[in-house]
Amino acid sequence: MYRVVVFNNGGIVNFDRNTTAVPNNIVNELIVKECIENKQLNQPQIRLGRRGEFTARIWREAESGINTAILYPAALQMEGSDSVVHDVTKIYESASDEKDRMNSLVTLRLQQLKIEKIQDDSETTTDVKPTETKEKEKKKNIKKGKDKAKKKRNWNGDDLDSDSEDGLDFSESKSSTNSNKDGIDNGNIQEPLNAGELGENSEHGFVVKELTDELGAILESENDFKEPEQFGFLKKFIGGKKLDDSVLNDVLAAMEDHLVAKNVAKDVAVEICEQVRKDLVGKSTNSWTSVKATVRESVRKTLHKILTPATATDLLASIKRKSATGKPYVISVVGVNGVGKSTNLGKLAFWFLQNDFKVLVAACDTFRSGAVEQLKVHVTRLAKLKGTRGYIELFDQGYGKDAAIIAKRAVEYAEKEKFDVVLIDTAGRRHNDDRLMSNLEKFGNMANPDKIIMVGEALVGTDSVEQARNFDSAFGKSRGLDFFLISKCDTVGEMLGALVNVTYATGVPVLFVGVGQQYTDLRTLSVDWAVDKLLS
Repeated sequence: MYRVVVFNNGGIVNFDRNTTAVPNNIVNELIVKECIENKQLNQPQIRLGRRGEFTARIWREAESGINTAILYPAALQMEGSDSVVHDVTKIYESASDEKDRMNSLVTLRLQQLKIEKIQDDSETTTDVKPTETKEKEKKKNIKKGKDKAKKKRNWNGDDLDSDSEDGLDFSESKSSTNSNKDGIDNGNIQEPLNAGELGENSEHGFVVKELTDELGAILESENDFKEPEQFGFLKKFIGGKKLDDSVLNDVLAAMEDHLVAKNVAKDVAVEICEQVRKDLVGKSTNSWTSVKATVRESVRKTLHKILTPATATDLLASIKRKSATGKPYVISVVGVNGVGKSTNLGKLAFWFLQNDFKVLVAACDTFRSGAVEQLKVHVTRLAKLKGTRGYIELFDQGYGKDAAIIAKRAVEYAEKEKFDVVLIDTAGRRHNDDRLMSNLEKFGNMANPDKIIMVGEALVGTDSVEQARNFDSAFGKSRGLDFFLISKCDTVGEMLGALVNVTYATGVPVLFVGVGQQYTDLRTLSVDWAVDKLLS
């Protein structure tokens, strides 16, 4: 399911292994681009490129002029491909005078590739045995009664024969699962919307899609790999290295800089790397695994622990349980000025309408001019949108009044009129304004929301840590934030450090991320997607 090519800076191919239909013209185009357009190279580096329907990972070694590329269908994700092209290059530099032996070593190294099927594909692949293989099986059956089986040839410094090479293939065929793709529609917000862009129906209700960079559900399949004793000498090149501070310092420093470049707060990046240091000191790298790859995998696990989102299905179930008691489920939306609280409140309302809920929007931003009118526009649009199945209404009492009292009255009205959900919009406030922040405790006590969601934005850097902590503590000792909704994730590319910052600072998970201005531009967070972006 991949093609590995080793070539020099002159464009000469030294090694080529093709296990799938990667056309020669794709490989030729890649080599020409690397050797001519990207000819100037002063240090080893990894590139990621796309050639039509294929993805390419390329390692270029400046000193030796040896380059390794692995190409695979764009519908696949191969975890560890960076370390593969690096390791194959190093192995080739050490054993380039023994081509056949090199073929076997590369075959073994590629057994560790973790392949994830991400494209919608209901077909399964079945290996068909050729006639020659069937004849061999017949002969094998004739000899079945013999106690002594034919002994495989060992590697005694000579080339491996074909039987021995087959015996080293530990790969297994894997099945795949279906997945969904969703695009980001940045069209006019007044146009009719397709609820299918937001999510899909399930036995638990209308569930918001998971944000996976337009990737659907991922099926992980792994190949067990056992290192033959004959190849132990390769550990001097890759793997088996004892980890201590002297070995880890440079790698962790580079990882810390990498995380900061991804918008992770400096203090958070330092603490993550220190945790990784504690986990790794005293251990040894696995065979065929570099120190860099070991640290990277440990950071990946640490980020997975930090980013622990709640699921949309759990929130829906909570709403239905409370609605069955005759009381509305109250959600308060808070945040600093300008992060998009009202817009994202509209997205939440649209989602609830898709689940046939009766929604009341409470206008409790009585300070900002135009805040009530903005909510009126959202409610009017949502009520008229095609495909919405629930009912929505606005509760407002104008400007200049106590927001906490309005919120309390809205909840009382919702209970009387049998609303399922109350969405409370609040005034934006600076997290370092003690006077405005102190009002939140009174607001929380009077409105008594079931969930408090803070809207943050992905554009904020280190300040997101202080914002999250201040809002989390503003509601008093008995209350705090329940979820984060991080907006504007479509504007930052791979710089998703804000997700890590707010979760690490408070222990509060990210429930949703905003990816546009449409009501359907709301996604649940995929931890795998976020971690891949942070480590890319």
